[in-house]
Formats: sequence, C-alpha cells, structure tokens
Amino acid sequence: MNSVVETALITAAARARESARKDALFNDPYALYMAGKDGIRMLENFERAVPEVSGLIPAVIRTYFIDNQLKSIADNYDFDQVVLLGCGMDTRAFRTNYLSSGYESKNRSSLIAFYELDHPELIRSKNTRLLAHNIYSPFKRVAIGCDLASDDLHELLITNGLNPDLRTVWIAEGLFIYLEESSVHRLLEQVTTLSFKGSFFLCDLINTSLASDKATEPLRHYLATSGFPMKYANDDPTEILNQYGWYADIYTLRDTMRHIDRFSNMLSSTSTSTVSSGDAYLVSAVRK
Repeated sequence: MNSVVETALITAAARARESARKDALFNDPYALYMAGKDGIRMLENFERAVPEVSGLIPAVIRTYFIDNQLKSIADNYDFDQVVLLGCGMDTRAFRTNYLSSGYESKNRSSLIAFYELDHPELIRSKNTRLLAHNIYSPFKRVAIGCDLASDDLHELLITNGLNPDLRTVWIAEGLFIYLEESSVHRLLEQVTTLSFKGSFFLCDLINTSLASDKATEPLRHYLATSGFPMKYANDDPTEILNQYGWYADIYTLRDTMRHIDRFSNMLSSTSTSTVSSGDAYLVSAVRK
C-alpha cells in the first residue's frame, strides 16, 4: 500500500476515534468507513511504535480548527468552491455538520463545488470505500489524482471546472510538512493566481523547533522509515503568506489546546513530547 494512503487511513482512524467520544470536538460520521479495519490497525501499530503520538492530538486539533473556520466563513460569506489540497480521507465534501443550519437553509450546498486533489492511488482507494458504503456528496465533487509537488495546479483545476473569478476556500491540512520548500512556494504561487479577492486559505504548518526537537525524534524517524519524512517547517507563516498576497491570522497548537479544557492537564505535563518544545501553527488567511 502506498505510504500516502497509509497516512490518510491513520488520520481517518484518529478522526473516527475522536468522533466516538462523548466530548468529541467534531463529528465525522464517515471517518470509520474511510479508515476501515486496516486504518484502525495502522493507527494502533503507529501508537505502539511511537507512544508519544497516542491519540494523534495534532491531527484532531487541526480538524477541529478547520471545521470551526469553515463554519465561521460560511456564517459570514458566500463561497462557491472548496479545494482540498492533499484531501486524504477527509469527508468535508460529504458531511455538512461543520456548516450552520442557517447556511444549509439557503439551499446552497448543491451549488458548491468541492475539488479533492491527492495521489492517484489514494483517490482510487477513497472512491472505492465511498462506493462500498453508499456515501454520496450533497455537493458537486470533483476528485483529481495528481502529484501536488510537481503537477500544474492551474491546468488541473481549470480543466476540471474551477472558476478563478469566484470566491474559493482552499484547505491544505497536514500537507506542507511533507513537501520540499520549493514545492510549498510553487503551490502557494499557483493557489494565489487561482484565487479571487476575498478567497480563504486554511492550513497548518510546524516550526523549525518541532521539526528538529529531540522529543519528536521518534516520530520523525517513524515517518521517515515509512516513506514520509518531515521536509518543511516555517517560523513565520505570516510573512510567507503575506509574500503571496494573503492576510493571515495565526494560531498555535498550544494556544488552541489551552482553549479546550480536555487538554489542560496534557499541556501542564512534561511528558507531552510532541508539543514539548516546538509548536505547530494553524492558519486562516484571506486573499488581499
């Protein structure tokens, strides 16, 4: 199985586990179907190999963050297109519970186009799982197999119907960490070219301390040996996004966890290796 697919299944399993909690931060009713038994097994193996990542809390927090940001955008703006860069087993093109009831009552769901981009094998695996469980999107969904590190994003999306003159919400969840710096810049340049003024960009990044901290060494080693080395980190997300024409609000993983009572004990503990020294950034940006 391709390592891209494995990583996506592990993340889906973490979302499924979170959704099953009584105090869940979000509800993804399709995550368990996307993860399947193989994804659950992979998550358990991952946690046994790297106990420090138990619960995949950063992945849970970023899903919570992006859901909340999408709801806020939907409450205050109309948008016509959503592009998921490195969509993995994400199910936002199938669930609407991150949108307010008021937004759904506008009957706009069927008018919004979701473009899902990821490795061709992942797209095939995802489509197979969706069909097996009769899961269909209330939105217009366009799934595109590609290589985000090298393919021409402009050509891919325009050919498949994206209209650059409409407001778009871009989501790059758990993506940049695995790209070379040159690919990150190339992607941001293309996204900006395709973005109408007032479009939104939601993503996450890690800082250089988290990418080199001794405490995260077991995680980095596991990812590298699994074919997914950490490649990109940035200490100033505001600067890089501003460089490409975006106003960015930056939140840290630590600060977001502090706002959630469930994680207060973890933050005060010295045993939380994955956030012990470095930090991750959660970004919500708007096109100038």
